[in-house]
Amino acid sequence: MQKIFFISVLVYSLSLSSCTSASSKRASAADAAMPLPVATLQKKSLTHQGRNRTYWLAVPQECLQTKTCPIVLAFHGGGGNGKNLEQRLQLAKETNARKMILILPDGVDKNWNDGRPEINAEVDDVGFVDQILMENASLRATASPVFLMGLSNGGQFVLRLACEQKNSRRFKAFATVVSNFGEDLAKTCHPAFPTSGFLIFGDKDPIMPFHGGPVKGPLGWKNRGRVISADETARLWLNFNKCQRFTTQGVLDENSEDRTSVSKEIAVGCSSGVDLKKWVIRGGGHGFPGAAEALPERFVGVISKEISAANEIFNFFEESSHR
Repeated sequence: MQKIFFISVLVYSLSLSSCTSASSKRASAADAAMPLPVATLQKKSLTHQGRNRTYWLAVPQECLQTKTCPIVLAFHGGGGNGKNLEQRLQLAKETNARKMILILPDGVDKNWNDGRPEINAEVDDVGFVDQILMENASLRATASPVFLMGLSNGGQFVLRLACEQKNSRRFKAFATVVSNFGEDLAKTCHPAFPTSGFLIFGDKDPIMPFHGGPVKGPLGWKNRGRVISADETARLWLNFNKCQRFTTQGVLDENSEDRTSVSKEIAVGCSSGVDLKKWVIRGGGHGFPGAAEALPERFVGVISKEISAANEIFNFFEESSHR
């Protein structure tokens, strides 16, 4: 009787162990399939030029461990802030999935000193960015790349940051959306190093004039300075990156309802390891393609749904990492 009981217990135990093992394997497979939790967006502050300056930081858990993740600095447009830009574009989800560290600085009075004398000319935003990178140096290895992206005034400030690389190549690549060179910066920009760039413009932009001229504010903003044209902006980077010319890649027009198309050009014959892309949203206004716009169409024009500019930009950054 005891022998029969022992065998029964043994069989039950083995069966239970087998079920537990199978259950554990299923749980492990399910865990592996689950997306990683999105890194928490943290508000940070520092003192620069006697001002309290703020920025937003999201660090994926894996990046805290490896210290090899690239950094993406994303700059809001005039009148915006870093947190709002993240919410509209869902940037933390993008950087989390791609194992990148996200930093979203806030401009003084919601603007950036992009080189136009009319906007925050007394604010040292370049130094502010330097200080942010120094304070977060422990998050990355020295060789990990830093990428720049910006919208409108934020994109114009990105152009300035790329211009002011003098003693070392600090930024691996940049991307701008509806951002032309200011006339003054166009005359003084002489980067010591070529930098991969991705330029996106809207040819029906009511604020940032596609053909150059005075920048117009949507809500009664006063003088916002003057800019050169989108084509001239792209040609300057063609020269800076020692490229031969732009060549057409084609036109994307798959969304019949958004009233826009995307004309794609890529530069050929550039310096080794450098890329340059120019995309024009035909019929596109002043905003981030693929994202919800904060202002009505009567102020900013049509926002294209042909592409997700955020996704395209992060693809470009990942491609640049391997050059």
